[in-house]
Amino acid sequence: MTGTAARRDLYGSLRGQVSNQALREAMLAAHGMKVARLCIPEDQVGRTAETLENAGLWVDLHDMKHVVSSDSGKGGWVSGYGVEVPIEFPGTGYLLLYAGDDPAEVLAAKKAEHSNSHARFGSLLGYPECCTRFYDENLAIAEEAQGDFFLQLLDASVPPGAEGPCVFPAWTNVAPQYFGYGLISFYPCSFFCERAKTVAIRSHQVLSGYDPGLADEFLRYARAPVLYTEYEGIYLFHDAKLAGNTMIYDPGKVESTLDGVLASVVRSCDRARVLGCHSVVLKEGDREAAYLSSPSMGLVFFEWDGSGKDSYLAGRADLKEFPSTRGDGGRRGAGEERGFGGRRGAGDRRGVGGRRGAGDQRGFGGRRGVGGRRGAGGRRGVGGRRGAGDRRGVGGRRSARGIPWRGPEFYRLPGDPGRR
Repeated sequence: MTGTAARRDLYGSLRGQVSNQALREAMLAAHGMKVARLCIPEDQVGRTAETLENAGLWVDLHDMKHVVSSDSGKGGWVSGYGVEVPIEFPGTGYLLLYAGDDPAEVLAAKKAEHSNSHARFGSLLGYPECCTRFYDENLAIAEEAQGDFFLQLLDASVPPGAEGPCVFPAWTNVAPQYFGYGLISFYPCSFFCERAKTVAIRSHQVLSGYDPGLADEFLRYARAPVLYTEYEGIYLFHDAKLAGNTMIYDPGKVESTLDGVLASVVRSCDRARVLGCHSVVLKEGDREAAYLSSPSMGLVFFEWDGSGKDSYLAGRADLKEFPSTRGDGGRRGAGEERGFGGRRGAGDRRGVGGRRGAGDQRGFGGRRGVGGRRGAGGRRGVGGRRGAGDRRGVGGRRSARGIPWRGPEFYRLPGDPGRR
């Protein structure tokens, strides 16, 4: 473990040099809690490695670089490794950097990842064993879409027969990772996983020792309800309230990874009636604006459980306590509803938090090499995944799981005479 002064210098040097989540990982490594594995743009690797070494950490690099492509609709997030190429290969890429206070563990982590020894790799990076097993068991399903595990995590966390809003502990909320504020670097086996919660609490404690304001910003993101979709963007509802089965929110406080069709609908409303984890009715006051339902989406709520933090839940409050944030005078009538044709462009929106880019994605080994060869673990990176040309267009795109993504199963507007 590096000394206190060295750790403070390390924090000061890395703050602003790397992403918030890479900063978190480096500080946990400096405290001797884990080996950190960082994915750093190749033009920044030398500076980052020198900073870590000056703090007394041991550093190792993988001898290949990765050329990646972002997931669709997730604001720069990358679920796969992309194509692995030689370092001297032309063009920019990312390098995997391993850092820790034990040189043997640093080397072991690099070897474990590139031999697809998931259990050993997860152990060295501080992942609970149950969560590593969850990764292995759900990898094939995740790769049918974009390699993301959020929906598998949601379904694994919902009790059988549950109806209405899904409310989970905020400590294990991984949705902030898409916006640059995750407290853990892995997908837990369940939102209720106590071992994952412990990792998150320790991460917050370490960050609080250097910057309480930044640590609390991580918590602010963790407590925000999230609407996750696989291709149509991810949405955080800051300061939202849950009254019974209805979420009341300020459309001006919605942060998203994508400005597109769904973003336009979400920001034209101020509440959502929750039918279940995968079904919701978006409303502007009492007017129903859209019905969303699909196994490839989920609206999820988070609260602090016994941690002394105030819950955001409003209990079973009367909805009259939450008038429309737009006011009666400013509400659009049914005939003025904004249709899908008037949407803004589909470019990825950069949110308030400066979310994590491709370089900070953490996954396991088994990527494809430059020749398209699949690694021993069988994980297909971005380079081996179907490209945009293999997927249906916006009007009728299907996810790789065969679920109609745009249509009555996902969107339905009041008064629609037929299928869109």
